[in-house]
Amino acid sequence: MRNCESMILLPPSSAYDPSSLISSAAISTTTINNFDFNNDIVYQQLEQLQTEIYCLKNENEQSKISGQDLLDRAPTLISLPRRTNIVQETLEDIIKRQAQEIQRLRTELEREKTKCLLSIAQLEQTIITKENYYKKQLEEYETKTKQLNDKLKYNNDNYLKQVYDKDQELNNIKQLLYDRAYSPTIQTIETIKNEKHLLLKRLEQSEKQNQLLNKQMNLLNLKILSVTNILTVQEEQLEPIKSSSIEDKRQTLLNCWRKKVYDLLLQLKSMELILKNNRTKFSKDIEHLQMKVNNLLNENKLLNTQYDERKNHIQYVESKLEYYDNNLSSKTNENENLKQTIKEYEVNEKTIYDIIEKFQFNKIDILFKNMNKTLSIYEQRLNYINKRVELLNTKFSRQLSSSSSSSSSSSRASIALQTDEQQHYTDVNLLENELKTITNERDILAKKLHYEYDTSKQKTTELEKNYQNELAIVNEKMNMINIILQQNSEQIQQYEIDILDKDKQIQLMNEKYSNHEQNDNIKQDNLIEKLKHQFKEHEEILLNEKDQLEKELNAVKYEQTKILTNSRQLEQTTTREKERWQQTLADMQLKSDQELEKLIKRIMTLERERNSLTKTIQQEFHPNHHVNVIENENDDENDDEIVGLVSNIRQLATKVLGDASNDGNDA
Repeated sequence: MRNCESMILLPPSSAYDPSSLISSAAISTTTINNFDFNNDIVYQQLEQLQTEIYCLKNENEQSKISGQDLLDRAPTLISLPRRTNIVQETLEDIIKRQAQEIQRLRTELEREKTKCLLSIAQLEQTIITKENYYKKQLEEYETKTKQLNDKLKYNNDNYLKQVYDKDQELNNIKQLLYDRAYSPTIQTIETIKNEKHLLLKRLEQSEKQNQLLNKQMNLLNLKILSVTNILTVQEEQLEPIKSSSIEDKRQTLLNCWRKKVYDLLLQLKSMELILKNNRTKFSKDIEHLQMKVNNLLNENKLLNTQYDERKNHIQYVESKLEYYDNNLSSKTNENENLKQTIKEYEVNEKTIYDIIEKFQFNKIDILFKNMNKTLSIYEQRLNYINKRVELLNTKFSRQLSSSSSSSSSSSRASIALQTDEQQHYTDVNLLENELKTITNERDILAKKLHYEYDTSKQKTTELEKNYQNELAIVNEKMNMINIILQQNSEQIQQYEIDILDKDKQIQLMNEKYSNHEQNDNIKQDNLIEKLKHQFKEHEEILLNEKDQLEKELNAVKYEQTKILTNSRQLEQTTTREKERWQQTLADMQLKSDQELEKLIKRIMTLERERNSLTKTIQQEFHPNHHVNVIENENDDENDDEIVGLVSNIRQLATKVLGDASNDGNDA
């Protein structure tokens, strides 16, 4: 009974394996059947005891009836003095029968005791054997659970390693995809950028050269202007004076030099047109190269978009893998929760079995104790009855011996018989009372046993029903747990299949990507070769144009050297002419200064005269108003004259300065 726990308790490995759960459920059902079988055996033994007690009860009633008949017959037998031997024999027979019944009852009780002890010993042996058996099973289950836990740990570690390896493979694939997607494009972009940078440098150099040429052309223009001015001056000095006026000479010189300047301007315009054409060519080439660069950038963008799409697909696959991992973790958590629930059920089953065992063993112990007590009471009473019967036998034997020895005196014998009959009658009454009490007590005991048996049977049936209901609930829960575990195992298998499918898809994607990469690399190599060929052609064209420009520049430089030599000569002559003109300007300024000083002195003298005149007029014509009017008129006239003189002086000065500036500009 104690091993009922180990009968139904599931090992912890059953939470991991549905087969172990099924086997544990089967073991629990077998142990329950064994437990029911043992209960049936106990009930059968109790029913046998009840039938035997009922038979004893019937025998006691029959003995009661026979004793009462004997007691009813006893006075008639006792009243007859002649039938003393018959009474004695009947009493002896009754005593013998009672002694035989008592011995039979003793033997039956001892036999029942031995049977009960044997059954108890057998039950204890079976309990011990079952305890050992179930201890072994528990040890085996513990070893199995340890092995399964180790396997689970090993499988979990392997699964985590596989997941980690897959993550590393995905990261490596990402890196390879990134490297394959970007490395060729980066190289091509770098080559294009380098070539573009070189072209831009060349353009900048050409622009700088153009700027230098423009500056040189501007300088040449200035030098040409200066040379024209110098030549005009030289022609004025060298040519013979044909016409009398200077303006005619200037016009002739201007016409001559205008032709030369026109020729030079035509050359400059032609050079500017050539430069513009070269610029347009360079700009077109640059635009064409920019178009190619833009096309390459667009292709690169397309490749980047494809890479982003593949990256997003890989992220989607990773998210699915994470989702599967989360599902697996949730399923593992559910399995752990189921393990905990199973452990709780096991604990509850243990408590239920402990309660049932304690209750049943306590009931059986109480029953056996009560039976032993009643049996001990019966033994004491039977011993007392045996002692009384022995006393009666001794008394009867003494009476018989005394009757045989003293047959002479009948009176004494009759008196003795009467006294003996009275004593015997009292003894028989006592025996009847004792037998009645014993039978009553036996009846009470049988009723108690029957009542206790019925109550224990009802309680055991109720306990069995409750326990069967609980077992049905537990079995249903176990079936549900098995179904859930099967579903979880199926889901895990499905997840593994999905992971394998995803691995295959990733492999296919890698293969497609490798093929696409190869095609892209081939296309990029072809494009790079085409671009290199085109760049070489453009370089050759640019080099040819550069050679032509260098030749033209050399020609321009040769002409420039000629112009520089002429300009140096002209500079020398111009410096001389400049010095001469500076001297003339200085002389003119001195002359103008002298004239200004003379004019200022004259103005000062006029002012003095005016002041003296005003004083004289004031002295002569002091009070008259007419004199004041005249004075005012004279003053106004003098002021007008002074203002006119100053304005004339200023006009002369401006004319002189304007002529000087014009001469300086011409020089």
